[in-house]
Amino acid sequence: MKPDRAFLEESFQNPPESTRPAIYWYWMNEHVSKEGITKDLEAMARVGIGEVFIGNIYEGGTPGKLKTLSPEWKECMQHAIKEGTRLGIDISLFNSPGWSQSGGPWVKPEQSMRYLTYVAATVKGGKLIQEVLQPSDTTFQDVAVLAYPKINDICLKPQSVYSNCKSTSLNSLFDVDLKSQCRFDNRRLDSLVIDIVAEDSFAARSLLVYPTGKGFNTTCKLLKKSGNEFKMVKQLFFDRSNTSLQLGPTPDGPLAMAFPREVAKEFRVVLTNLPENFELREISLSSAVKLEKFTEKWLNKLPNVTTPQWNTHVWDSNAQSNQVDFVTEKDVIDISSFLDNNVLTWNAPEGEWNILRIGMVPTRTTNVPAAPVATGLEIDKMNKNVCQSHFDAYVGDIMDGLSKDELRSLKKLIVDSYEVGPQNWTDNFRDIFRASMGYDPLPWLPVLTGDVIGSEEESNRFLWDMRRTIANQIAEQYVGGLKEVAHKHGLDLWLENYGHWGYPSEFLYYGSFSDYVGGEFWANSGPSPECKLASSSCHIYGKNKVYAESYTAGGKYFERTPRDLKQKGDWSYTQGINQVVMHVYIHQPYEDKTPGINAWFGIEYNRKNTWFEQSKSWIDYQRRCSFMLQQGLPVNDVCIFIGEDAPSMDGWKDKSMSSGYSFDFINSDVILNRLTVNDGKLCLPEGVEYSVMLLPPLSTMRPEVLRKIEELISEGAVIVGNPPVKSPSLSGYPECDEVVKSIAHKIWGALDVSNQKPIVRKVGKGKVYCNVPVNDVLREEGVVEDLKSDVETLHWTHRKLEHGDIYFLTNQGQEKIQTTIEFRVKNKLPELWNALDGSNRKLASFQSNETSTKVPVVLDVNESCFIVFLDDGKSQNGILAFDMNYPQKNVVQKIQGPWNIHFVNKDLKQDFKVCTDSLFDWSKSEDDRIKYFSGTATYETSFILSDKQSKEKYFLSIDTLIAIGHVRLNNKDISTLWTEPYCVDISSFLREGSNSLEIIVSNSWANQLIYQSAYSINERDTWISVDNIKSTQKLLPSGIIGDICLLKASD
Repeated sequence: MKPDRAFLEESFQNPPESTRPAIYWYWMNEHVSKEGITKDLEAMARVGIGEVFIGNIYEGGTPGKLKTLSPEWKECMQHAIKEGTRLGIDISLFNSPGWSQSGGPWVKPEQSMRYLTYVAATVKGGKLIQEVLQPSDTTFQDVAVLAYPKINDICLKPQSVYSNCKSTSLNSLFDVDLKSQCRFDNRRLDSLVIDIVAEDSFAARSLLVYPTGKGFNTTCKLLKKSGNEFKMVKQLFFDRSNTSLQLGPTPDGPLAMAFPREVAKEFRVVLTNLPENFELREISLSSAVKLEKFTEKWLNKLPNVTTPQWNTHVWDSNAQSNQVDFVTEKDVIDISSFLDNNVLTWNAPEGEWNILRIGMVPTRTTNVPAAPVATGLEIDKMNKNVCQSHFDAYVGDIMDGLSKDELRSLKKLIVDSYEVGPQNWTDNFRDIFRASMGYDPLPWLPVLTGDVIGSEEESNRFLWDMRRTIANQIAEQYVGGLKEVAHKHGLDLWLENYGHWGYPSEFLYYGSFSDYVGGEFWANSGPSPECKLASSSCHIYGKNKVYAESYTAGGKYFERTPRDLKQKGDWSYTQGINQVVMHVYIHQPYEDKTPGINAWFGIEYNRKNTWFEQSKSWIDYQRRCSFMLQQGLPVNDVCIFIGEDAPSMDGWKDKSMSSGYSFDFINSDVILNRLTVNDGKLCLPEGVEYSVMLLPPLSTMRPEVLRKIEELISEGAVIVGNPPVKSPSLSGYPECDEVVKSIAHKIWGALDVSNQKPIVRKVGKGKVYCNVPVNDVLREEGVVEDLKSDVETLHWTHRKLEHGDIYFLTNQGQEKIQTTIEFRVKNKLPELWNALDGSNRKLASFQSNETSTKVPVVLDVNESCFIVFLDDGKSQNGILAFDMNYPQKNVVQKIQGPWNIHFVNKDLKQDFKVCTDSLFDWSKSEDDRIKYFSGTATYETSFILSDKQSKEKYFLSIDTLIAIGHVRLNNKDISTLWTEPYCVDISSFLREGSNSLEIIVSNSWANQLIYQSAYSINERDTWISVDNIKSTQKLLPSGIIGDICLLKASD
């Protein structure tokens, strides 16, 4: 149904209940009480919170008395659900204790995340052999026993070894024993140099370096001695800085380097930037090539980056060496049937054979951060059958005993950002892989050891197929499985579609299986990709609401206020967010402790915060923004294909693209199954459309994806990018490469795209562009910038209605913006809609042309607005003047004192009054009661207006107000001011003659906590569970500072 003006205006002024923000509600460290639960929920209802995400979080410190999973704890969880029903607040539950991910003590090893490991042996054939293959892990589950010929794999046995620093046992590095260790007496950040001298010249093709579990980053260099000099053979960077299992189950996996055959008698290995007293287990220089970075390619060790780059897991499949004699997949024999009770009895053919008993064991990752009693293994992410038992053990148990009516408030199952690392095998994975990729993975499993099967190209392609299958399975089985279970119990699934530690899936596809998807942003950090990741997944899979975990923060404890948070929140809207989930409300169980329970993270937003009760106006602002940004459809001119490599936690971006265009990421699944062409636009079923698709700067693409792109172009699509030259997959190899080349030739022809010359080629009804900037492509296709401005700090987003347009604008800088903006809208009249108060007004000054409308716009620091085009019309005079859109406000008078100020903090029993002729910063006062005050102060004065003009609008303007102030005039509530501009229309409340003015101001807790921190904990009037405030901190400005003026402007 198309939204009409009346509906938009009414809903903007009084946003519907569905726009109420949710909030993370953390019950910290087992500090919980029923009384606190009720008071928390009642407080949230008062300010307009509509939903809570309950997480039981255990982050160290002194624990409370209510033990997680105990009957008393369950009673409190059920009490929260019942109270939510009573108060009209939706209750949603994290699917396990902690915030990540899905685990608990009920998860058995065989239900957990698992990875492949092996027991190895080498045997000589031509006889019956009996070999004990005893796994060291009691949870080892057999996958296969494989045998394959040992070919040309000789390890250098040095005559002598030297190092640039003292060590415990240098020769043990070459003893073929991974249990022995060599410890070096190096200083922090030193480079380690190890010279390896052979008895005779040695031909090497690979280097393996086995570290211990100590974390480090290093550039590994291999040099060979030629004459009197060491010459570089190769160098590679390896990230082993974080040994947490969240980043892979084998943090001590080998560093693997491959190179063309190098012959020398003396080699040098250099490891840079090492921690103090570094340790190694083994070094192996081999005559046979090993698959480069196989530890990483198997997902057994991922990089220590919270936000991996788009190409972090993109590896070239080309050969690194010049070896040609490899074991083929046909040479690999499945001898699993000959294993009995850990003993292999096998009549081995002639020759030397590598034997691998391959099995899977738990990755050992657990749900975090949860109380010890509630911590256990993470469920298998590639087997949806375990989702039901996991649900039953936790959320299902909480639901048990509640009536249908009591459960009315329970709405969602929550899955937060993924932080529990990868896995690479599961039950029936062989069949799953075979169905997905069309071939048997078993003969390729020796690649697990770094051995090459077939060729380096083929082994790399096999691992590409492994990673892609794993990514798909985690999305389909884990997310899809949890959604199935949630729906079975009347719940929806809410998911953050990315992960900061060891994320193993693809963010777009992963998000597609959830009912709702959320991003996140931190209040104390720069722009990050998560919000765009979430909005792209929602846009391309037809989900209108895009959530965000909003205002997550660390540091500046008890300092942040809504004004400080607004700009980053506004930024999130420009990334596609249109539904807020605030982070975080920490449960307050104790009435005698103030400010109460806190953490190393958060904005201290709870009922014990000094400004909490005045925050409803901030909540209302967010609700108005959410409402407007949920109308119509998102407008993005470009879809950027992220490629097919996995894992993927970000998309690549064309940094040359003008800020006047916007984009979504798109994946192969949507290209194959949802994307069509209509009138030259790339279209999705829900109506979202794009003018151009950008291909990734990669040389690979699977035939089926390229074939669909060919179809789209022939039907009229415009594609920008270079042709792929091969498939990344082993599926259908080598014929698949010929298919890719054939399709690429149909699209790009015989054109030489490597010389960087601009190329445009007509293909059917569409076009393909190469080496042409995307801005030029869009302009050539008649797509002018959606929004044109010369101000870099102006950020925006656009929603298209059936017969109108909504633009959201935000000043993301620290200076006032005054600029003329050109909107890609024609024959419509511009209006300014203000989400601070729900008002809207026509803009008199604008200029229309054939493609767009120019509008003079002014945004104060921290200010935002909506520019809305609903009514048909054209500019009458075409004059562009700022004062026509923003009539000047003239000072009628300054509001003079005396001011009676009443300071109250009920929790600390502080209650005193002062009278002053001037307004001042509390923190500069010589009166310590005021200087260190935290709480609420009511300012009272009166003023006389001698001549009120009925045709004038009157405003009350305050220079600076910290942090929130509620304005009352003549005993009438007018507005709560919390951000620039601190100005409110008082025309309807102002009277000629005497007027009484009240401004009720609250600051933050910071100043009082700084004062209290000078005393010992037992002497303080305040109490916080995490003592993160120092007496040396700078006091924060507080109160009303500067002038208060009465202004007027012509109506």
